[in-house]
Amino acid sequence: MERFKFGKINIILFILAIIMLIVGYIILKTGDRSISTVLLVLGYLVFIPAAFLIKTK
Repeated sequence: MERFKFGKINIILFILAIIMLIVGYIILKTGDRSISTVLLVLGYLVFIPAAFLIKTK
């Protein structure tokens, strides 16, 4: 089994996902549920899987 090799793009995507999740939860706390829902869904369902699935050379 080949180990995960995190390249620069993977780390950037993962950090972007974490920032997006933190901002989404902060916005959720203020009461704006529509924007926070979009940010949380993008973070959990797009950016985190992309960080793991994109292969680097």
